[in-house]
Amino acid sequence: MTDRWQQSPGRRNASTGSPEAPVVSGVVETIAAGMSLAFWRPRLLLIPLVIDLVLWLGLQVSANPLTAPLGRLMAREGGENGDLAAEQLARFGERAHVNDLVAWLIPSLFAGVPSDTVLTTLLSFLVPPLMDGVDREGMYAQWGDGLLTLWQPGNWFVVVGVGLAFLFVGSVVLVLFRVPLAQSVRGGGAGARKLLGDIAMAWLRIAGLIGLVGLVAAIAVGPLVVLAALLLLFGLDVSSLLALVLICGGGVVAIYTVFTVDAIILSQVGPLLGLRQSFEVVRANFGPTVRFALCSLLIGTGSFQLWEALVANPPGIVISLIGNSFVGTGLILASMMFFYDRFRLLQRTPPPAGRGRP
Repeated sequence: MTDRWQQSPGRRNASTGSPEAPVVSGVVETIAAGMSLAFWRPRLLLIPLVIDLVLWLGLQVSANPLTAPLGRLMAREGGENGDLAAEQLARFGERAHVNDLVAWLIPSLFAGVPSDTVLTTLLSFLVPPLMDGVDREGMYAQWGDGLLTLWQPGNWFVVVGVGLAFLFVGSVVLVLFRVPLAQSVRGGGAGARKLLGDIAMAWLRIAGLIGLVGLVAAIAVGPLVVLAALLLLFGLDVSSLLALVLICGGGVVAIYTVFTVDAIILSQVGPLLGLRQSFEVVRANFGPTVRFALCSLLIGTGSFQLWEALVANPPGIVISLIGNSFVGTGLILASMMFFYDRFRLLQRTPPPAGRGRP
């Protein structure tokens, strides 16, 4: 497939010899182009499809040993809403599988919308039913149980340890999935050795990004939580105000960092420069970015309503597995294209007179 998405940044106009500027498409056209690229290169769907098959048919690890003691603690110490919180935790523990964390950063029928941006992570906390994957209990007959047994770890400590191991594997799966997508968007092939080198460097950068986000969150949120706890001792409950501040602040950060992973993988840069590139692209294209993010979320979350209905019969399970891999991969390709075109255009746009590049 040869199209403008594969044009080299250094391509020159045949008549003038000057560098050819990237063509910037609208939101709908970009999403359509991402879906088209996923359709014409089905090998790009392989990683999410294989991971979903493993999550479905492989060993299942229950989260109940962790949620059960938390539920008892909430019932005992949670005040007037403690019983309700305990009931919700119990339902979550029965439904949640720790092994789904392997797919926390890629499209997955069972893990739900990938939490590869601050935006999707924030929405996962605010509206979890919207971002969750397909409930295995709704699958045809007993197929939701997979082929192997459900493992109930002996205590919560084992669940946490297994969960951290799955999170590590999930970060590896992310780069195995994303690096070939970036090569398809940039155009041009790469040998096996270079591909492995790109994957290794991408993982180090993504690990650095995860550590940086965790550190910043601890520094920014930690003092606010401590302050709220101290005020509560004096009878001042500011939890609602704190939640509002975190949601508003988190929303702004979520929008401006929405292309950070795309920048790291596509531009092959570290986390700090990836954050800067995402900020620059969003600042120059704030309206289109918001529209693109909303359209992507509507398509991604809406498709799960369809998969939820289809998995009630055997052919529907197959359609859902393939369809979710296609839609999820197409949306990520579209995100990369959206960022890549606009970032290249920014690189060709001279700064205003008397002002250097930020």
